[in-house]
Order: sequence, then C-alpha cells, then structure tokens
Amino acid sequence: MTGILQNAVVTATFSKDMDGATVTGANFSLMNGATPISGTVSYSAAERTMTFTPDDPIPHSSTLTATVTTGVTDNSTPGVPSRPTWCGASLRWFRPLRS
Repeated sequence: MTGILQNAVVTATFSKDMDGATVTGANFSLMNGATPISGTVSYSAAERTMTFTPDDPIPHSSTLTATVTTGVTDNSTPGVPSRPTWCGASLRWFRPLRS
C-alpha cells in the first residue's frame, strides 16, 4: 500500500465471527519495508472489525505491508487459511475521527 495518510488507522473487517482473544498485536503486523510500525490493535466483535492505530504518524512515501497471521482464528476454524487471502477480511485505511 502506498499514498497512506500519516494519521491513518488500518481496519480489517472479517467475514466471520472471530475469536477476539486471538485478534491481538501478536497476530498482526504493519511494516514499512523491514521496519515494524508500532501501534495498538483492538477488535469489535459486533462489527467483526480489527483496528490498528499506529503509535506515531506514518512516514511520508511509505510502502506498507500489513499481515494478519494464522494465529487469528474464527470461532469455528483453528487458524485462518493463509495470509494472502486475509482470512475473509477486507483491509481499509481511515483518517481518524476528530473529537
């Protein structure tokens, strides 16, 4: 992904109910090349949506790679099928809401 806003958050919306205990920072990564982007992962079971909020602004001209690992499981299947399929998830970047 390129052309990302510096203050963007990333969301993955799953097609199934996920085991919220597995939707964690340990099972998600956002990389700028070989450099990890630190941040916080949260999960909304009601919306089937994982949200990653970076700790710091994303550098300009970044080429980012987001990965959901097979450690993320749904409530019926032990492990997602594979990373490239995003386990039925759609990936989106959003500008954070202003309060």
